[in-house]
Amino acid sequence: MQIGFDGTVLIAPRTGIGYYTHFLLKHLQADPRLSLFCYNGLFMRPFAAGGEDERSPNLLHSAATGLKQIPGGRQTYRLLKKANFARAARNLDLFHATNYMPPSKTAVPVLPLIHDVSHIRHPEWHPAERIRWLDSGTPQLLSAPIINTVSAFSAREITATFGVSPARIRVTLPGVNPLYREPPQKVEATLRRLDVRSGCYFLCVGTLEPRKNLTTALQAYIALPPATRSHFPLLIVGPEGWGDLALPTESDRLVRDGQVRFTGYLGEDAMHVLYHEATALLFPSSYEGFGMPVSEAMATGTRPIVASGGAPEEITQGLGLALPAFDPMAWRDGLLQAIDEKWQADKILRTSLRSSSHLFDWKTNASETLSIYEELLN
Repeated sequence: MQIGFDGTVLIAPRTGIGYYTHFLLKHLQADPRLSLFCYNGLFMRPFAAGGEDERSPNLLHSAATGLKQIPGGRQTYRLLKKANFARAARNLDLFHATNYMPPSKTAVPVLPLIHDVSHIRHPEWHPAERIRWLDSGTPQLLSAPIINTVSAFSAREITATFGVSPARIRVTLPGVNPLYREPPQKVEATLRRLDVRSGCYFLCVGTLEPRKNLTTALQAYIALPPATRSHFPLLIVGPEGWGDLALPTESDRLVRDGQVRFTGYLGEDAMHVLYHEATALLFPSSYEGFGMPVSEAMATGTRPIVASGGAPEEITQGLGLALPAFDPMAWRDGLLQAIDEKWQADKILRTSLRSSSHLFDWKTNASETLSIYEELLN
């Protein structure tokens, strides 16, 4: 089988879609029945780690990144990708659209992967151009005989918003980076570089966008006693996204004081240490299709605090602390609970979290995905 993917999502800094595509490709690559190809915006090339899956952008991707920074540039970039796609995809047996949809219509069978329907539930959380792009492809997306998604929550949402029968939806749970299941390396050096102490900081992870609801996390942190904040800084890790984050006005003062720290994007080795050594992961996003930081923190033994009622709570399997997404005082109490109960030092809790995280396995994901390919092509 010749299977195509959108390779442009693989370039660092990766979002959750990029990580999903990367690990799926790595595990599918072991199957001799498959030939895997990545579309780079101009050509459909064979997938190979270190080649199409490179960590640093090549000239084409550097130009694309620059184009997307100018007004209307993102739409222009998508039009350029679209123009070449039909020709590039013509020899495929199937295109797995891990970024929701293929760049343009194609006669090749398509398996769309809908991570979430936040653009339907909360269009205010997305740029207008992204909404137009998603809306333009919805008819093609919904005509696919099988739709792929990443959680039971998202499967229910796809049925509720699009009317898709549950019989047409296949859930493949994302795995966890195997690195996070091992003891972290260079712990002291990493903590020293980031100026934090083991078990004495809170961690938020995600692209800086309105949908991540950093407002609640910051309001909760601001409400902590000053002495607690001085001993437990808040690290916010992730690349710049878009839109007004609506951060509390007090945030600037706490940033100046070093109590709140925006680190930007960090590599996997640093993230491994930060997950492992954190007092707790804070994941207040009120709407997610999955929430990879939650399963990654669990794999290191760190307990997550998540917004209740959605996919992140589903991921924790009852081992996380689930709180109302927009109740800062409940989140403040959750932070104090993490400190008072010494979650970071609780060996039984950490073992339970690690064990539960094994539900999220890339080998299983790839095997189930291959079964969907066979079902679709047959």
